[in-house]
Amino acid sequence: MLLLAVALVLPVLILGMFGLIALIDYGYILHFVALLAFCALLITALNWTLRRPSPGTLPLPEEGLVTASADWGDYDHRVWDRLNRKIAEQLEENAHWGHLQEHALALIKAAAENYHDKGDRKELAFSIPELLMMVEEISRRYRLLLKTHVPFIENTRLSMLAHGYDNKEKLMSGYRAAKWVWNSYRIVRLASPLTAVLAELRSQVVGKMMTQVSAEFQLKLKQALLQEAVSVAIDLYSGRFRVQAHHQAAQGRDSKNMAPPLEPLRICFVGQTGSGKSSIINALVDAMVAEVNPLPSTSVTTVHRCHIDGMEMVHLVDLPGLDGNEETTKNLLKEVTNCDLIIWVLKANQPARSLDSDFKQQLDAFYLSTAHRSQKRPVIIAVLNQVDRLPPVQEWHPPYDLENPETPKAKTIKAALAYNRDLLGFNVLIPLAVAENQPTYHLDELKRLLDTSYQQGLQTQLNRRRIQTGGVGGISDQAGRLYQSGKSLFAIIRDQQSLPLL
Repeated sequence: MLLLAVALVLPVLILGMFGLIALIDYGYILHFVALLAFCALLITALNWTLRRPSPGTLPLPEEGLVTASADWGDYDHRVWDRLNRKIAEQLEENAHWGHLQEHALALIKAAAENYHDKGDRKELAFSIPELLMMVEEISRRYRLLLKTHVPFIENTRLSMLAHGYDNKEKLMSGYRAAKWVWNSYRIVRLASPLTAVLAELRSQVVGKMMTQVSAEFQLKLKQALLQEAVSVAIDLYSGRFRVQAHHQAAQGRDSKNMAPPLEPLRICFVGQTGSGKSSIINALVDAMVAEVNPLPSTSVTTVHRCHIDGMEMVHLVDLPGLDGNEETTKNLLKEVTNCDLIIWVLKANQPARSLDSDFKQQLDAFYLSTAHRSQKRPVIIAVLNQVDRLPPVQEWHPPYDLENPETPKAKTIKAALAYNRDLLGFNVLIPLAVAENQPTYHLDELKRLLDTSYQQGLQTQLNRRRIQTGGVGGISDQAGRLYQSGKSLFAIIRDQQSLPLL
């Protein structure tokens, strides 16, 4: 090797000296310096690539193969995030396949601690059938994940893996022999220095990349297995898994009897008396579906059932107004926590918001309580209604640019929105005006928000039904019943000349 190196280096040095002189004579020295700089950057980049962490210390992929369930409540999502951070710590500490069982048990115990406040054996707070069902569910989900993400997994037999393991010494001997032949070839090809350097560089980079990809994919599979264990544990400890319901669902599948269809989307209208809830309902369906009267007329809950193509699609629930009465508040809380979507109506020219604020605090407390923390909150669309009555009252020429208001009316509307948003903490708050004999304002925006929130409403309903009844089921087939021919809810409603209403 030493003699070979001398034989190669000496001619290259002589050639380099003559080349440098030629570069100076022909004025290409600056081009050569630029080429050197480019090569230095290239080598730096390649060196950084080759010095990345070894497969055992790879950072955990940001996007895993398993995602949180859409019908979980806020508390369940917080538990999911906490346990995912724990998964990252576990795999950083030890990512060998043999330790995954220990990691999974630790994660299940951590999940139990988030749902059971008492007892020193929280991770055992389920029956033996539930334990077996949990193992079955983890296996089922991971099987589907492998079939989705691992090529040819269905053609990989355990006999092949066992044969490889039993003959690993022979395989290693063959690998060492092949490596010796390969290294010999690498020495021989040094006869052509440029070709040898390029080939060696390509070999190192490609080899490192393939090793890195393999290691990262294995890490993702390990992460996914632990995430499936966490997902099933959350379902179990939050009360979604019940053996009887699971058994009934299995019987239903065997008899091709699908789970009961989802109920119509239940949209509750909340607000103080006189805020204009009934008028908004009228405007939404373009028909008189609720009594409109200058005096308060909705003293009890009124449900307006909307049919589309003979199918009951939506329930518009006009609730009694917030009045501070304890019994009224109790009934309102029961109705609202059993709906799929909330439209919270605020009267624009009524600055008193104590009734709204108190009821929202009670609603927040309901979902933060231990008994209901796994229940998914309905999406709240807050509406600042009757903005046409804000000062100056005589000015009403919509639309208004609320981002850069120029007129006094636009400035008043923007200020009212900011005041109510800060006071009540609504994520979505839009101005609205639907008075008769004058242009409506932002009604199309309200319809758009209802359309885009439909899927979330279905997930809220599914979550509530699972928790209350322990039932299981999906919405993929039923969700299409609303978006017929790609239309939105209100496009379909407008196509119907009349709606059967109760």
